[in-house]
Amino acid sequence: IKINKQIEIYVGDFKNGKNPLYNSTKPADTPTYQKKPEATLKAKEVETQVSRRGSQRRGSREQKSKNPLTGKNLFAELNSIDYTQLPKDTRESLNINEIDNNSLLINKLVHFYKFNNGKVDLQNTNDGEAVLFRNNFGDKDDNKKKWHYKLPIDFEKSDNNKIIQLVNERQKKLKEERGLVSKIFTLNGRLIIGLGGGSVYETSMTLHHIYGFPYIPASAVKGVLRSWVLINCFNGLEDKKAEEKAFECENFKNIFGTQDEAGKVTFFDAFPTQPPKIEVDVMTVHYDKWYSEGKAPTDTMSPNPIPFLTITDTPFQFLFGSKDFDLKQKLWAFQEGEEGKTLANWLTSALQNHGIGAKTAVGYGYFKEQS
Repeated sequence: IKINKQIEIYVGDFKNGKNPLYNSTKPADTPTYQKKPEATLKAKEVETQVSRRGSQRRGSREQKSKNPLTGKNLFAELNSIDYTQLPKDTRESLNINEIDNNSLLINKLVHFYKFNNGKVDLQNTNDGEAVLFRNNFGDKDDNKKKWHYKLPIDFEKSDNNKIIQLVNERQKKLKEERGLVSKIFTLNGRLIIGLGGGSVYETSMTLHHIYGFPYIPASAVKGVLRSWVLINCFNGLEDKKAEEKAFECENFKNIFGTQDEAGKVTFFDAFPTQPPKIEVDVMTVHYDKWYSEGKAPTDTMSPNPIPFLTITDTPFQFLFGSKDFDLKQKLWAFQEGEEGKTLANWLTSALQNHGIGAKTAVGYGYFKEQS
């Protein structure tokens, strides 16, 4: 505003043949000038107006952050148990601040808000929309934009940290007693686990139902390793009969099993070795009506941003073991002519080059081995 106002003053004066900043008191060949006070005053007036408007806006924001019905902080109140669909007697006997299991907070203690022209209707909580976190992804000119208020997710709280330490100690003991192979990998980017899982939200994340923090299921670890072996050793990307050929290999059957017989190697869930860091990411559907209604994709369709939760900068411990299979033996080679590699080498290669979880084709789910 200040710059535009000054430009209007200057351009207007120049059009009238005047210098807006100075008054000439001598001929043009000896230019000695005095500052014109009127222009400076105008600029100060504009600056004062902008300052006043800024303070008014800040005051209005502070007022809007309070619930006009109760006078309490709006963001804290929106996370209260009153905005859930739990039975009344349960809400009255339960204190949301005492719940330390994030799986319960996210998947069971679902918050429902009803929106009216993009704002939360504080007087009506029935028939609301399930909301997990605040969503700032949207068109600023769209009056129907919905503001999603974030549910507190803190895996670094003392209770969660203690649980992770106990789980790590149990895994260490299990490794020593059963002779398991253990490897720790750190995320080389972000990880998405359980994005399409069953959830009241549009997206999901796999959380342990007892411990409450993200983990990688053993089935996912086994599946990624099996897929990577099929691709590299049995031409799995091109040969439709790659799996049939793999079942002719005794080592493949012993490790991964068949439809009729279980494998001899047991894979364990991969747990974080420290409190996981959660960040919100977003994927944007540009032509939603093309996917949902089959209409021709055009630039007139509004993008539909979909936020989702990811894990970043977190180390995970991977464990596997066997009673009847020698885990130290050399198996398949990475390339023809090379020495065969152990199952641990193949797991490292799979996590570094194949990835695990959703959206590995665009860079999610890759690990690097922790020294």
